[in-house]
Amino acid sequence: MPALTRRRSSLDDPHRETWLIYFGDVRVGSIGRRAGVPSSAPQWGWSCGFYPGTDPGEHRISIGETFDEARAGFQAAWQELASTRTEAHYEAWRRRRDWTAWNDRMTIWRFHCLRSAPTALRTASAAR
Repeated sequence: MPALTRRRSSLDDPHRETWLIYFGDVRVGSIGRRAGVPSSAPQWGWSCGFYPGTDPGEHRISIGETFDEARAGFQAAWQELASTRTEAHYEAWRRRRDWTAWNDRMTIWRFHCLRSAPTALRTASAAR
């Protein structure tokens, strides 16, 4: 069984810290500094769950005063959730990830083709 790994989010701005949590290749949650909360409030939040693969009501979120508190809360929620997941749940997430990546590539390709088409038609017409 794969271990949980943590990766720093590449989408972070330098003023926020977010860690993405993976179980093998499946992103199962995150731990990060909360934005827009008073300094007297808990500064860390976490979420545990993935879609598709986690039914409504199974996704868990909470907060912690420190990173270590948030990590411990996430770990407890993950142990509970992981005990109810099968390979089919993870495979559903992988299929959605792969379809989304393919769809994004096709959208970019289509945009490029549509943007380039008028130029290509003008060039072909001028060559005659």
